[in-house]
Amino acid sequence: MDQMNIVVGETSRYKTLKGYCFMSCKTIYVMISSFLSEEEKMIVAAHELGHIILHRSQLKMAPMQDDTLYNMTDNTEYQANLFAADLLIEDEDIEEMVQNEVRLIICRWRYRVISWRNNKGLKHSAIRKLSIYLTEVEYLC
Repeated sequence: MDQMNIVVGETSRYKTLKGYCFMSCKTIYVMISSFLSEEEKMIVAAHELGHIILHRSQLKMAPMQDDTLYNMTDNTEYQANLFAADLLIEDEDIEEMVQNEVRLIICRWRYRVISWRNNKGLKHSAIRKLSIYLTEVEYLC
């Protein structure tokens, strides 16, 4: 934010407000709650930067205040959240999370299919083929 000539400060004036940004005399200010952990401050700063970049025209009308981080119902908040996530989370970390989620889904699905097959006492060839396939991917579990 220093490179963008944005003034960043901390405030203890509000206990529930996590951060806000505003423009005054062509200078942009970001204020972050001093009650937050260092990690939360970084997330709030990235979120506010999202507002500055994506919603600059709205800063001129009124300060953008965030008392509920991760608000996904308001479009501007949603966009600022996505911006912050894109800025702070490495692509490799996201790929790893997706791979772990896929592994979990496959394992759960395999368990359900095998449980269903065993409960029904089925020996159908399609079920056997599916079971063989799932055994091949069992190393994922």
